Amino acid sequence: MTLSPRIRAILLAALFVVSFVLRSYQPVSRPAQWYYRSKAYDEAVTTGNLEATYQSRHPGFIGMLIGGATLHLFDLVKDTPAEVIFSWAAAPTATPFGRGMAAGIMGLALVISGLIILNTVLLSRLTNWLTALIAGGLMVFSPFYLTHSRVFHLDALVSSLMLTSALLILLYVEEGKWRYLLFSGLVAGMAILTKVPALFLLPYMGLALLVRLIVRLRDGWSTHGDGRMRWALGESWQTLVLPGLIWVGMSLIPWTVWPAMWVRPIIVLQDMFAGTLQHVEESHVITRFFAGNLYTEHSPPVTFYPATLIYNTTFVSLTLGVLAILQYLLWPKRAEKTAHPPIFWLLIAYIVFFVTQ
Repeated sequence: MTLSPRIRAILLAALFVVSFVLRSYQPVSRPAQWYYRSKAYDEAVTTGNLEATYQSRHPGFIGMLIGGATLHLFDLVKDTPAEVIFSWAAAPTATPFGRGMAAGIMGLALVISGLIILNTVLLSRLTNWLTALIAGGLMVFSPFYLTHSRVFHLDALVSSLMLTSALLILLYVEEGKWRYLLFSGLVAGMAILTKVPALFLLPYMGLALLVRLIVRLRDGWSTHGDGRMRWALGESWQTLVLPGLIWVGMSLIPWTVWPAMWVRPIIVLQDMFAGTLQHVEESHVITRFFAGNLYTEHSPPVTFYPATLIYNTTFVSLTLGVLAILQYLLWPKRAEKTAHPPIFWLLIAYIVFFVTQ
């Protein structure tokens, strides 16, 4: 099925509007810590107290940047006719705090919805427009993702940024265009500044580039009888090492705009490392019920995680995900472009390793 550019633009616009409204309208946000941290970040920027732009070990910079800017705008229009920009999303009975919370979530919803559309477009380059639009629709309506997008928190934002970076590196593997590599690294840096577990993108980038190198070595091995090792080393430098270094360099650029890094970079990095190590060794103390037992001091067995994943995955997304993999593997004739095998399996690897992490 071929979609005209006008139809694609209409469908993308519709997905964006629906995604934004679903995520903005009368949100119910239990966690309030990032609301207060965003306000503190905005106050720190406004007063020139750059050290205070570091609020948490997460570190949450991109989330606070978006939330702080949105709350700053809300404070400017509050109790004026222009407040209608935000007031339509808050519940009629919302308290002043509730109105501010709804306003802050609106900024995050705007960015996340934009990333969903961007990821849909990137997927269309790797597969086809029909597949990409279906994936975009699932991202818009998936209840688990949607729920995390309706709270003032980092999880939905960081997962959106991580997917964007991963799709861009796959496009680089597919097409070899440097702009995809550069933007992948740039977005990865933003994801890590949102939440440290986005460091996952570093080994994934290495895996994607390694697959590209293996394919290139396989395709050219027979034609390089003389000087084969020299050729292989040159390919390794040009295909794996140099792009990897450039990607890492691009991922550092967002750190240069974080004011906290201007005044006390060593202390901030040390505190982030210590906080990350603490959470790796000891997770949040939460009582969990699983298989008839309560787990308070100790983690539940490893079977808790796949069971929880299946429980939180909707029937539609889980079923269609399995069917999509089977269709790719078993359907011999395809009317439209599908992802090439290395890209397809790299997408599967992203899902598997992301969930495992």
